[in-house]
Amino acid sequence: METSAVVDNHGCVLRIPGTGVALNIPPNAFYDEGEEHNVTLRILRHQFIDESSFEDLSTVMVEILPNKLTLLEDARLILPHCLEIQNPEECLVQVFESHHDPETEPLWKDISQSVSYTLRESFCEIFLKSFCWVKYKLPTGERVKAKKIVVYATGNVPAPFQGHKCNRATIDVGYHPDLPGKDKVHLAISFFFLYI
Repeated sequence: METSAVVDNHGCVLRIPGTGVALNIPPNAFYDEGEEHNVTLRILRHQFIDESSFEDLSTVMVEILPNKLTLLEDARLILPHCLEIQNPEECLVQVFESHHDPETEPLWKDISQSVSYTLRESFCEIFLKSFCWVKYKLPTGERVKAKKIVVYATGNVPAPFQGHKCNRATIDVGYHPDLPGKDKVHLAISFFFLYI
């Protein structure tokens, strides 16, 4: 999923619909008055994510192009997360960037000490000085109260929803109580169909 726009020194806000991912490029962010760039904001796919990592599966990783474009004014990047955290504004977050060549693996650098960020209830706000790949890791442990599950489905409209304006459904998720060592757990999860 991605969005693109030609951006000049008037600034621009790029949003990827239905995801909560946004990039706010302020006015006068570029060096030259008449400078303009084709800016792309892209959510990166699972081949770049460690699926065994609780942290990687709790946040979004993005690519912002053109890579290595330096800004005069910080761009505000909004990346959602799915954890319910006690006092998120007090949490320390690890923010990573990568300026690697195309067709190569990311070379992640921890920029937490050199970048401004604020963790909010449902997203992290990161202020960037240049365009790159960006990801962040949330705290784990006692501060995490719950994990929200969001499911996106694309493709044909399922039969129960054809002809209806409703785009929301509920899935019941649970564990089998007869499995050894498992307690009975029942969750109701809401999800949205994204029609594209």
